[in-house]
Amino acid sequence: MNAFLPFNQLTMPVFATLGNHDHMGNQDVLHEIFEKTNITPLRNHSVAIHELQIVGIDDKTYRGEHTLHDILSKSIIPDEEKFTLLVTHQPLHLKKLDQHPIDLELA
Repeated sequence: MNAFLPFNQLTMPVFATLGNHDHMGNQDVLHEIFEKTNITPLRNHSVAIHELQIVGIDDKTYRGEHTLHDILSKSIIPDEEKFTLLVTHQPLHLKKLDQHPIDLELA
């Protein structure tokens, strides 16, 4: 937990997406990290900050029955003026993103 406290010193927003090991471990510890820091989890949804939209997608193993297309269709704010950043735990095949206005993917 203490390793994440320095994020509270930042004056900018901090976001996280979850990977496979985040789901396998102690969920109470994960919730405590998010409660005691300014780190905001992006779990299959997006936020808009000025001209930037950040979409966070959970690890594919833990999306349930929701497809990537379903999640992106519900998450992306329909504003093509915003630069859209997709943050995922695992890199996604670019062909899967063709139907969505993703400008950059970080995995």
